Amino acid sequence: MFNQAATTGSSLAGNYAVRQAVDVGTDTVLDTVQAVARGEDVNAKTIGKDLLTNTLMAGAQVAGGSGKNGIVDTGTGGGNKPANMSPEGAGRKGAFKEAKRKNGIPVSEQPKKVSTNVDKRGNPQPGRNYEFDNKVSIRDDAAGHIYPDNPTQNRGPHFNDPAGNHYDY
Repeated sequence: MFNQAATTGSSLAGNYAVRQAVDVGTDTVLDTVQAVARGEDVNAKTIGKDLLTNTLMAGAQVAGGSGKNGIVDTGTGGGNKPANMSPEGAGRKGAFKEAKRKNGIPVSEQPKKVSTNVDKRGNPQPGRNYEFDNKVSIRDDAAGHIYPDNPTQNRGPHFNDPAGNHYDY
């Protein structure tokens, strides 16, 4: 009897994991189709970002939306998500250079100090905080943000500057 219960439990967990993976894949395909319908440029990078976002969202739902790693925000957020200030097709390096340019930092200048990224509550987050000689700090939000109550505000990995601009990569 015990072995049957253990097998049944294991089977249910496996089935749940498969359903979650199928849901993530389906959401990513739907996001891609919607992006094409809106006339957006769809490529491997954008599909990868959607896949990452959908995977993080599924993980947050499994964890009960706990925000354990600081990637889930249950706030409703209003309005439009901030514009992406990165040049078209920019990767992480290009986004970082653009953030430097917009903040009067020579792109060749190295940070004076690199520290752990923290959220508004002081909790460590994936990414780094880069401080420069001109007292400007550029924050790397490596995990992006997931808003279960308002998915239109979801954002993948990006840099933030003191003015609140976002530089996606």
